[in-house]
Amino acid sequence: MFVIRSLEDLEPGDVLRHLRWGFGVVRTVDRSADCAHMRWPGVGVEGGTAPESLSNGELDGRARLCAPDGFMSQLVRAPSTLRDAANRSPGTVLCLLLGDLEGRQSRSQIHRWIVGHGLLGPRRFSAWWTDLQAGGDPQLHWQAEGVAMTGSQEAWTDLSALPPASAQRTFIKMGPTARCRVWRDAGDALRDSLLDGAVEASDLQAIRLCLRGRRAVPGRHIDVLNALAMGGRTELGATLLMLRDPQMLAGLATTAGHARARSLVRRTLASLPRDQRTDAILALMTTALASQGGEVTTLFLAGELPDGLQATLASLDVATESHPDHDAILWLRTRGAESTIDHPVVDSCPLLTNLAPLDESQIVPLSVALARSLQERHSAGGTGGLLGARMGPNGKIILGHPEASSPASDVRDAMRLMVELTVGQLPKGETVPDEDLLVHRPPLVPHAPVDWVAG
Repeated sequence: MFVIRSLEDLEPGDVLRHLRWGFGVVRTVDRSADCAHMRWPGVGVEGGTAPESLSNGELDGRARLCAPDGFMSQLVRAPSTLRDAANRSPGTVLCLLLGDLEGRQSRSQIHRWIVGHGLLGPRRFSAWWTDLQAGGDPQLHWQAEGVAMTGSQEAWTDLSALPPASAQRTFIKMGPTARCRVWRDAGDALRDSLLDGAVEASDLQAIRLCLRGRRAVPGRHIDVLNALAMGGRTELGATLLMLRDPQMLAGLATTAGHARARSLVRRTLASLPRDQRTDAILALMTTALASQGGEVTTLFLAGELPDGLQATLASLDVATESHPDHDAILWLRTRGAESTIDHPVVDSCPLLTNLAPLDESQIVPLSVALARSLQERHSAGGTGGLLGARMGPNGKIILGHPEASSPASDVRDAMRLMVELTVGQLPKGETVPDEDLLVHRPPLVPHAPVDWVAG
């Protein structure tokens, strides 16, 4: 772990270990107020009420920064992933822990971290430890008093004296903690060289580390990094969103306009620290609004706001013209609650999403009306339209703008929408089992169109 020299050392999503409060995650860094706003997941906290923010003075000497992608950082941010890795790649997890703890560690010390934090049970740990000792992992050096990392790379921190190619190769071979130590102590020229090496090696953890503290992606790497992110490397995409990289914003905004490709947008947003998702969505909305036909995209993105429309607006200073996403905020404020696709719609035609929670008496009539509207669109050769769908006069559903989809996908999305209007929001980006949707279908069968029921 590392001394926090100033707020410049911190980024949203960083994990800190505080002397009193245990592990915390940086929500935002407010340099104007000279503090970091925190959340405390509860790992290692022994009681009391943890503060919502820590000043620069409170960080100095009382908190340490955990290496990004190191054991402790993953323990707090992705415990289930670390738990799976402990079973699948025990040597890797032990090396991560040794890197964070630094120096030789006894069996009891390793037990405290692995078992004490629920990664393995006591019996499983005994077999795990024995298998590691017998496995002959070249990264580990075993003695009677414990285990330590082998090799010199974990202790080697000064790469400035090496030729660039050698420094890059050494850096790539290091674990997360050693990399972080090197990067913190490196000058600008060495940092640029290490980023070059990380990009050449397509090492995503090293790339993200080397992008820390930058205001923009170096021009020579923009195309390569965006290609990696749009190819599914969503954590890298999240980093580029935090940097407001124009190419990343344009690429994801375009992708958000296509129903079949939206999973990439959702997964990229999910890779962001929660408190950064709203900012990223607003930036994507601003990009979408600047392009022709961006209304459907903007409606989709508004639906991804983690705290919902009203809570988001309440948390934003929409009066300032200087906000980089003023257009998106203005759209949310003036049109988000009653946005239209092709023409203004009066209040008597509310968005379906604004009807929640449905009264029990509304469920069947609304489901049937939605099914019939979809049947009409499918019969005409079109698909999509759930985004922006409204309750029209006489109970008829007015679908939104057509989108690339399929009748089967539309039916499933319509069933999900009805479930959400009835019982509340389902987890975004997650597939709901068919049985959880089909349980709502039997009462509708006598009323719904034949092709909708068959779908």
